[in-house]
Amino acid sequence: MWEALEKRPGSAVVNAFLVPRRANFGDGFIGDTFRLDAEGLFLENDVMDPVKIVVEDVKSGKSVELTVIGVVDDIASQFFMPFGIYASTDTLENGFQRSIPLTNLFIHVEPGTPDAADRVEAAFFQNTMDTIDIAESIDESRAQNTAFNNLLTGFMALGLVVGVAALGVVSARAVVERRKQIGIMRAIGFSRRMVQTTFLLESSFIALLGISAGLVLGLITSVNVITDIKADEPNVSLVIPWMRLVVIVVGSYLFSWLTTYLPSRQASRVEPAEALRFE
Repeated sequence: MWEALEKRPGSAVVNAFLVPRRANFGDGFIGDTFRLDAEGLFLENDVMDPVKIVVEDVKSGKSVELTVIGVVDDIASQFFMPFGIYASTDTLENGFQRSIPLTNLFIHVEPGTPDAADRVEAAFFQNTMDTIDIAESIDESRAQNTAFNNLLTGFMALGLVVGVAALGVVSARAVVERRKQIGIMRAIGFSRRMVQTTFLLESSFIALLGISAGLVLGLITSVNVITDIKADEPNVSLVIPWMRLVVIVVGSYLFSWLTTYLPSRQASRVEPAEALRFE
């Protein structure tokens, strides 16, 4: 694409934010800025027809006609590509008839070069260059997103712990409120182990039902979110951490089993005569 800008005078490309989206995402961010409003042109399209635009230079008052032949990748537009329209220096200088100063330089360094940004900035110290490490900027943004996701995960984990603890409270109340039924069970021949197993099975059914519902709904939501994202970024794929899910499911069930073990054990120790006298 950049070679086409150099070899084809009058050609240009635009930042992704200058192209309308089908979902109108980013309109509030753009405001009244120029948009490439060609019929049927959306950022989600795979191909586009060339679009002719006229750009006016504020300093010289001259105009130049450009042909937009492409759109910069959405991710690149968000992270490190300046907001605007891109054309070759020769195209702009010939059209505006003045020298166009360089404002941004993209420098490729060998992979693994230590302190590359600092060394480039030191080499251009007299030009007061301010360097930005693109990979580092992306990593910082990714770290912020990861921190936010971890915060949400912490809140969900807290809700999970509270929910499991509530299951233990419900089991404890069930033992108190069903003492008479427990006494009848013991009177007709239920052993202590059978009574305890009954309460454990009841709480296990509730826990497994809640865990299954949350797991299924979470997977459905994840699939829907990734499907929407793939409309803009086809290379994005859904990766389900099955091992982590297994650990969460097993840990949640064991924790719920522990919270209901003491109430079920208390229920197994209820004497029939004492329970039948209970009102």
